Amino acid sequence: GLGRGGGLGLGILDVDDVLEGDPGDPGDDVPVRDLIPNATVVLDQFTENRAGGSGGGIFSLGTLEVRNAKLSENVAYGAADSVQVINPVSIVAGGALGGGIANEGTLSVRNSHFNDNRSECADDIDALTTAFPDVALPGGSWGGAISNSGTSTVSHSHFVGNIANAGDRNSGDFAGIGAGGAIYNDQTLTVSHSRFKDNQAIGGDENVSPFHNGHALGGAIGSGTLGALAGLTAEATVEHSSFQGNEALGGHNNTVTLPPEFIPLADGPNSAYGGAILIYQGSADLSALNVSDNLAQGGDGGAEQNGSIGVGGGIFLFSFLGSVEAQLE
Repeated sequence: GLGRGGGLGLGILDVDDVLEGDPGDPGDDVPVRDLIPNATVVLDQFTENRAGGSGGGIFSLGTLEVRNAKLSENVAYGAADSVQVINPVSIVAGGALGGGIANEGTLSVRNSHFNDNRSECADDIDALTTAFPDVALPGGSWGGAISNSGTSTVSHSHFVGNIANAGDRNSGDFAGIGAGGAIYNDQTLTVSHSRFKDNQAIGGDENVSPFHNGHALGGAIGSGTLGALAGLTAEATVEHSSFQGNEALGGHNNTVTLPPEFIPLADGPNSAYGGAILIYQGSADLSALNVSDNLAQGGDGGAEQNGSIGVGGGIFLFSFLGSVEAQLE
């Protein structure tokens, strides 16, 4: 139930083999310290690769440098029987992370192009037998081009037409969330001198949760971590970059099971936050940005449940888990 790195996987092995043993014999356990490599990708193309879970093009646990590369039409898709771990309290049933790259180590990207990559989630997942912070967030999609659960630095790169597309008809806490049409950041992200055009975060349809489902979070970049409940935080720096035509599109006809009087406006279904950028937790330093013609649009069917809203067509700072510290210049 776990697929990683449709084109390239760095540091992948069966968890039963990651023990502090002696690697001298074929049957011995292999020390985990010997399995996290350093790698450089230069002038390579990753096209139409697929992974059932994380990293449609590349999955990395190590130190990865990507230069003058092109990643196009790669897909991370959510398998119905898979579970993806973003952090200790974000455990996604049937989720998809990073259509182009899923990073859990240290990633550097420079002078590269990410075109039409997708994270596509599974449909029809029942996660009602567990509850957040256990396995939840069924049908969640995180990072159409890049999902970052480590440290990522991106510069002089282009992100065009990438999509984080959430699943439909899922049941359980926080179902059908599409986050970060181009990049989703859960830990530390720095972006500079880059272009984001026509990327989309799309919430799923007909999902059922107690509250907060079918949401679209950040048409180009979404940053924040539910791991804040375990003491983690997310940090994003975005500077000297342009954002044009990106969209956060809430899903349609999702249903929350709590009575409307117990649901804050931000937690109703079918909503969209941040057409270009959403910061929902942690800190952000945003400077020298060109933000134009982006869209945050709520979906249909949530008005009577305090949902179907679109907020922040360009940038939305949302104190979902504690305060958000942001500086805009």
